[in-house]
Amino acid sequence: MHDICCSRSLFLLILYYFNFIYVTKLQNLMFSALREEMGLSARSGIIIDVYYKGIKSK
Repeated sequence: MHDICCSRSLFLLILYYFNFIYVTKLQNLMFSALREEMGLSARSGIIIDVYYKGIKSK
């Protein structure tokens, strides 16, 4: 009984870990796609985006 409990918690931990990696990679892909769509470089995309939004709002 104890073995089943341990393996279950370990399985959930691994599942959570992989889920975290997957979500993070997915977010990075979405951000890079968004930047490319706006014609911005991946490195300075967010900074430029914030800068342009600031100019447009003035």
